[in-house]
Formats: sequence, C-alpha cells, structure tokens
Amino acid sequence: MTALLERWRPETHSFYLGSGERTVTLQDVEVILGVSVVGSTEQDWDKLCGDLLGLTLGLVFQGLGASWALSLHGSKTNNNDVGGCFILLQLWAWERFPYFAPGRLGKRVRPPGAPLGARWNDAFHTPDMTMHVLGTYRHFFDLQRPDEVVWRPYDEIIETLPLNCRVGRAIWMAKVPLVCFPYVENHMPDRVMHQFGYRQTIPIDFNYRAKPHGMNFKSGTKDYAVVHANSVALWNDRLNHIVTPHVDH
Repeated sequence: MTALLERWRPETHSFYLGSGERTVTLQDVEVILGVSVVGSTEQDWDKLCGDLLGLTLGLVFQGLGASWALSLHGSKTNNNDVGGCFILLQLWAWERFPYFAPGRLGKRVRPPGAPLGARWNDAFHTPDMTMHVLGTYRHFFDLQRPDEVVWRPYDEIIETLPLNCRVGRAIWMAKVPLVCFPYVENHMPDRVMHQFGYRQTIPIDFNYRAKPHGMNFKSGTKDYAVVHANSVALWNDRLNHIVTPHVDH
C-alpha cells in the first residue's frame, strides 16, 4: 500500500500510474462496502458493518478524518497517517491489481446479501513475489502495463449483488463535490473513464485547490450547511452533472 500511496496526487484525487490514472469512486464505495451513496444517512452503522463485513465500525473507518468514504481524499503523501476508510482502499487495490493481491482459497463463501468486499473474508495464499519489500512494489508500478490492470472488476458479478450495492448507479459518474462537515472533496470520474468502460479523453481543467478544499475541523465549529451551501447545491443537482462519455464516430 505504501508504493501505491506514493503515487497519490491530492490535486486530482487520483493515483498516477504508468498505465493511467486510477481512483476510488462512488461505484467502488457501493459495490465493495455496500454503503449506499444515495438516500438517508440515518443508519445503525456499527450493526450494518457487522452484518455486511463482519467488522466493527471502528475497524472499518480507521481514523475517519477525510472525505466521507472516499478513502484517501484527505491523505497526504508525506503523512504517516492515512485518513478515511483504509479497508476500502485495500480491497479496491486488490480487485484492480491482482499482481500483488493475495489469492483467496475459497474456504469461505460470501454470505447472501453481503457486498463484494465480503468475499475477501477468506483464507489466503500469498502472491508469488517478494513480500514486505517496498522496492519490489515500486518496480511493479513503474513497469505496470495496461493489461496488468483489471479495469472493470465488477462487470460479471454486479447484477448478483444486493440492491444497496448498486442503488446509486445513476450517479456513479457524477462530477460533484462530496461533503462531510468541514470536508469538501471533488468526485472526478472524468479522470478515470477507463474504470467505467469508456475511452479516456483530456479532462476539463479544474481549480482543485480552491476553498473549501483543504478545510478541516481546526477551522472551528460552524454551520457547514451554510458554509458549503454551493457545494451542497451541486450535490443535490447531481443528476445534471453526469459525465458524458466520448463516443467515436
């Protein structure tokens, strides 16, 4: 994970790899964790995490101090602490980079009604590569080819997942702010169109560092519904901000 984190760019909220940009999207949040990206947030989260993932809320949201559930959107490459949902990032990486993912032995079956991430609750055998040697993973990412990436790991299983893993499908490609109290981070699917099965074009320029980006709880207690009114309005209008894929004629 360290080698992957070294390629994180906070300006674009994506990993810069030789095979192209990658990032965790709203699709990954729903499919892997089963956490709906639409609807009410009034949930018994500890019970929900236990039922779906077999983990307590404290283990799932380690150091939750970043943008809602989008894992690394609040992390810094020179910081020893990773904010956000680290288990989401790890499972996301295993799904897309099988070269260094542990092999599942199939001793446990994903329970009915569980999200995709639950299939990693299994016994493993380690991949055929040197373990715990950072240079090995750096070398892999340096030389990674496009055919060594699973661009769309959910295609064959998505329709078999419970509804909460795909209920927000209509906004998976929405280019909108994500708001969590003081934090506002931008969901930028236009930078990772390959993850949705489309041709990647040059993204539209965007002021990634403009406020409220970078705000945190140190700014004091405020009425964030007012402070982030513009961002909330964009989120509420998310269906009108779906990225249009490029179609070759």
